[in-house]
Amino acid sequence: MSDQTADKVTLCLDGKYRWVYEMSLIRNATIPLLMLKVLLITIVLMEIILLVVAIAAGKDIAEFFVSSLMIIGIALLVLIPMGILGYLIYSWHMGWYYCVVFEMDENGVLHAQQENQVKKAGLLSDIAILAGLAAGNPTTVGSALLAKTNNSMYTDFGDVIRLRAVKERNVIYINNNQVYVRDEDFDFVFDYIKKRCPKVKN
Repeated sequence: MSDQTADKVTLCLDGKYRWVYEMSLIRNATIPLLMLKVLLITIVLMEIILLVVAIAAGKDIAEFFVSSLMIIGIALLVLIPMGILGYLIYSWHMGWYYCVVFEMDENGVLHAQQENQVKKAGLLSDIAILAGLAAGNPTTVGSALLAKTNNSMYTDFGDVIRLRAVKERNVIYINNNQVYVRDEDFDFVFDYIKKRCPKVKN
C-alpha cells in the first residue's frame, strides 16, 4: 500500500467511511489459505462419500481406507499443481494485486472488488472528492464510485455472528466477508465493527 492520504480510512460527507485497499496476491497468504481450506473441505467430503459407498457395498473398512487414501493421494497430485498454476494465472491477470473499495457506516460494511480496467488512482480520487465535497450531492458521487466496481458483498452488522482479526495479514473476517485494512487504520476499523455487532461475544 502506498502512503497516500486517500488510502486512509476516510470519513466522507455522506457519513460513510471509505477506503481502497490493494492487496498483493503473492505476498499476502489470505486468498491461498482460503483455497487450501476449500481443498481440505472437498477432500473430507470425498472421504465421507467413499465411506458411505463402501459401507453400503459391505466392503472391509480397513481395505476401504487404504484404497481411499490412494485415490485422495492421486487427486492431490493433480489438484495441487493445477491450483497453484490457476492461482498464478489469476494473479497475473489481476496485475498481481487485488484492489477493493470498502464502504462502512453504522449499519454495515460493503466490500466491492474493482473492475480490471478501473485504475486504483481513479478510486482514490473519487474518495477524496467525497471527503472534500463542498457542494452537490455526495450520495451521487458515492454511487458513481461503486459503479466502477463489481463482485460486491455487503455485511449487516446486526447479522454478524463470527468476527476475527488477523492483523499480520491486514484482514478482518466478518461472517463470510473479508475486510482489508492497512496497519495504521486496522485497530480503528476492527473496534468500530466490533462495537456494532451485538451478536458477537466479546
